[in-house]
Amino acid sequence: MFFRLPGILSKESLAEVRAIYDAAPFVDGRQTAGPGVEYAKNNTQIDRTSKVQKQLNAKVKEILAKNNDFQVIAQPRYVHDFLFSRYGEGMEYGDHTDNPLMDQGRRSDMSITIFLNDPSEYEGGELMLNTDISPQAIKLPAGDAVVYPTFMLHRVDKVRKGQRLVAVTWIESLIRDANQRQILLDLAQTLTFFMKSLPEGQGYQHMEYVRLNKVYQNLLRMWAET
Repeated sequence: MFFRLPGILSKESLAEVRAIYDAAPFVDGRQTAGPGVEYAKNNTQIDRTSKVQKQLNAKVKEILAKNNDFQVIAQPRYVHDFLFSRYGEGMEYGDHTDNPLMDQGRRSDMSITIFLNDPSEYEGGELMLNTDISPQAIKLPAGDAVVYPTFMLHRVDKVRKGQRLVAVTWIESLIRDANQRQILLDLAQTLTFFMKSLPEGQGYQHMEYVRLNKVYQNLLRMWAET
């Protein structure tokens, strides 16, 4: 249950983010490693106390808030502050799970990684998600993102050449259970099909759309934790 969000950062937004990111002060990434995983983390990140961090964080959060696909997939109740990370040659992040509770006890239900440079600019550095079948390697074009459940064991493979640049954060969802989130997503995609497959305006009026939307809204009412 992981999802790709292509072009979540437009070319213009990506260029703005990179201009700020490239001039920012970086510190040892182990400063934000959770208990017991400091040994596994080897990267640098923008100083979380810096004005640059706050500027970038606000900008990318605003983009997420306006992205309908992200909103439907994650059903966000709270989006944690971003970490803007850099992996140089020889850097990696070993197998780990992220902290279940962050920021005054708020849950981390889902994770999002936004790629800030193209795969051609570095070798290695894949985000490896340990699925029940086999590890899934994720390495996306600049501006694309991947959203996945935070409970998955994952790692960042060693960068062999170049630099891997990413923005990462976590989401506390209105819907705590991943299976329930998937059900709501399936319903939302079917509702969208109605809207797009029928002539403009008729999808909302179709009786089957009305019934299915009732199911969606009532499940959201039943499962949401506000």
